[in-house]
Amino acid sequence: MNMNILEFLSERKDIYLDRSFQRKSCWTLAQKRTFLVCALEGRTPYPVVLADIKTGLKKSEDEARSASILKYTELKSSDFLFVNLDGQNRIAAFADFFDSKIAISGTLFGLDGKRYPVRNCLYKDLPHRVADAFDGLTINVSIMKNCLYSELHEIFVNINDGQSLNPQEMRNAKMTPISEYVRKFSETEKNESLLLRIWGMDDATIARSLDAEYFAKVFASLIKPNAHYLNRKGLDDFYDIGVGREMESIEQYSSMNRNRFESIIEMVSYAVFSKSDRGTRISQRLFWALVIATSDVYDRGLRILDYVQFFEAVNTSDVELCTETQEQFLKAHKGWLINPKSDSSDEPKRSQYYFHHASDLTTPSVRGKRKVALLERLVKSNVYVDCFKEQSVAAK
Repeated sequence: MNMNILEFLSERKDIYLDRSFQRKSCWTLAQKRTFLVCALEGRTPYPVVLADIKTGLKKSEDEARSASILKYTELKSSDFLFVNLDGQNRIAAFADFFDSKIAISGTLFGLDGKRYPVRNCLYKDLPHRVADAFDGLTINVSIMKNCLYSELHEIFVNINDGQSLNPQEMRNAKMTPISEYVRKFSETEKNESLLLRIWGMDDATIARSLDAEYFAKVFASLIKPNAHYLNRKGLDDFYDIGVGREMESIEQYSSMNRNRFESIIEMVSYAVFSKSDRGTRISQRLFWALVIATSDVYDRGLRILDYVQFFEAVNTSDVELCTETQEQFLKAHKGWLINPKSDSSDEPKRSQYYFHHASDLTTPSVRGKRKVALLERLVKSNVYVDCFKEQSVAAK
């Protein structure tokens, strides 16, 4: 059905957005502006898709689906009528525009059929006939009825199949308890700030749920170091373990593993913020070195008393190991090249050295080699040892 856009926005409070399967609102300002101009030109055919709560509840009751009944009843008691399945970026763009938060430009049609030149203009400042044209826009709303709540996750994925859902957005839509846990963990202000201190992470990547993917990789790597959980298939498998199951029934997602993960990330955060000034960033290689070191601290029951020293020790040890092993590889490779008696099987390989291990996050055996070498170097560092020592009591 078609609804007037202003009427639809006035009833938006009736629509529930379930972040357990919906991706974030991720359009850039430029995408919103382009969409609004296209909408005025009648070139936005895609519908907003909603699931009807009333008929969904009835089907759930008819089939005695307790989890679905519970969720729909909860939403109904909060006066929601629908669950959003698709279109949140379009809805958000319209809402921001009519609230005069987005300025648009172009030669735009007015309701009188004439074109009006507009430059960087908010809705409240538009020529009257152009504003009238926007006021008269309709939005195509498709309402799906008689859906169990557990089906909504699959419907959402099917709607977006082939329409740029990235792998982590697909994982977020899985009916597995780890999905909600990782998503909520990554979206806290403190943890988002931590990721923004890492090269390669920014607001745009976070908007596409890569914050959840990053923390999911850390979680998975800490649980089973020898498992292939960090490539795409491995991370998919890690999420699939919990599909249709309760959190505490899954060994990998246990409260013990969650507490360990949260404590390690907290220590990493303290270390990064103790040393990284506002605006400066750390490399992903250093971030993972800090994860290795803090996991060892946690597992040995130690307490970091000086996070600045801890950060310096890990950073220095990692840099030294990379530099030294690069030099070792170059020397060994040069020696192999000038020795005609050497067999090709004796050729030194980058994969044999720490600097390569530090660049490979996905291969369990390689991660293990890096951990052994890094911790061995750290325990020999006086700076590292000193960061755990009790501070001397001042002389009386």
